[in-house]
Amino acid sequence: MFLCAWSILCLNIPAAKETKLQILWRKFAITALGFLCPELIFEIALGQWLSARQSVKDFNSASLEHTPTVGKSKLGSVQATFLKGRRRGSSRARDQWTMEQAFFADMGGFILHTRDQAQFSLDAQQLYYLVSKGYLDRPTFNHRELEEKNKVDALLRAITLCQILWFFVNTIGRWAQLLVVTTAELTTISFILCSFGTAFLWWHKPADAVAGKIIYSDISINDILLSEGQPIDAWKRTPLDFVSRREWWWSRCWSNMVNILSHMHITFGSDEKPIDRIADSLQKELPGKCLLLCMGLTVGYFSVLFVGWNYSFPTRIEQLLWRGACVTLMASLLTLALVPPLVHYFPALQHRPRAATAVESSRHASLEDGSSSRIVLKGRHIYQRIDSVLDHIRNNSIAKDPLLYNPLRLMIPIYFIGAIYCLARIYVLVADVIELRSLPASAYSTVDWFKFIPHLA
Repeated sequence: MFLCAWSILCLNIPAAKETKLQILWRKFAITALGFLCPELIFEIALGQWLSARQSVKDFNSASLEHTPTVGKSKLGSVQATFLKGRRRGSSRARDQWTMEQAFFADMGGFILHTRDQAQFSLDAQQLYYLVSKGYLDRPTFNHRELEEKNKVDALLRAITLCQILWFFVNTIGRWAQLLVVTTAELTTISFILCSFGTAFLWWHKPADAVAGKIIYSDISINDILLSEGQPIDAWKRTPLDFVSRREWWWSRCWSNMVNILSHMHITFGSDEKPIDRIADSLQKELPGKCLLLCMGLTVGYFSVLFVGWNYSFPTRIEQLLWRGACVTLMASLLTLALVPPLVHYFPALQHRPRAATAVESSRHASLEDGSSSRIVLKGRHIYQRIDSVLDHIRNNSIAKDPLLYNPLRLMIPIYFIGAIYCLARIYVLVADVIELRSLPASAYSTVDWFKFIPHLA
């Protein structure tokens, strides 16, 4: 399980000021997250893969021709002409935008340094926006440079997958020869289902890259914002939030949970403004079919645990607890599957906090002018304290980002589902260990592969 959770991770580019210890601590934290819910790592990888594939389509479906002009344009950048719809079938391979480059961009590999803003990391969509609008030249990045950034080559990944595959085949062999398969082996098999999917999606993503490529430019970010009709100081992460930032119900709920972990010094993102690295746990919006794919994988992942329903556990209580954990995990998934249609058909689950009405404002004014009794004032103080706590639950981001607001009618069920899910997952991991104290004799036997070969058994 450690091999599945640790070796397949491909973290984003760390901030320049981060130490090796901080990077290692974050990798351990994400590995622990992979232990607890490996399907979440698969979901993150799927979102990144979809984004990288879209970036490849965007860059390769049009031609960018840069023509220097006399003087400077109104944005102080080199003028560019964006020719849409021209296919690049005849262009050379080195001119093609590849999945490796797209992944590198989405993991914060390109850092923009301008004359009026602190440098910040670009994602692939923001980079394409700046290039297509003529604010930047398309970055040049040859294959060898990208290989130098990548610390894990395809051979090492193939060896890891072969080791995982061998464990899967060995477990099938144990079943075929009626040898005992422990719950720890069942849990590992379920991890393998998610690990193969995650490894496939991250196959082209550079691993353990520690430095990005700085793009120096004399463009004015404020001029870009003004030309696009965007307020200059309204952004929360980067000045180009309006290009690629899309919060959806799950990303808002997940950000709320991540903010709680940040109080325990477990951080996946950056608190700088603008951000100096892209969060490893960033939840990109998934279309409906991809959500169904995640749900299907998770169902298969949980179904493997049901194989141990009639296993001979050391005690009857442990067997009942294992069955209860399996049912709880499947029930939490099916309950969570109801959230997307509910959010779609009930807008109240995604509305923004409303402003105070004129009636409320007048009532508060009357309370402040001393016309109310001391009891009313004390009741109002208690009400404000309770409302402050509830408001912090709705939006616990440091800067009170309005895009991360969550109605209580959405957060309370999500937290309840998450709590029972975590308890069930923790018990499954604990049961894998405590079962080792009393195993049948056949659990120590190995597979006799010669029995599968005719005339050699």
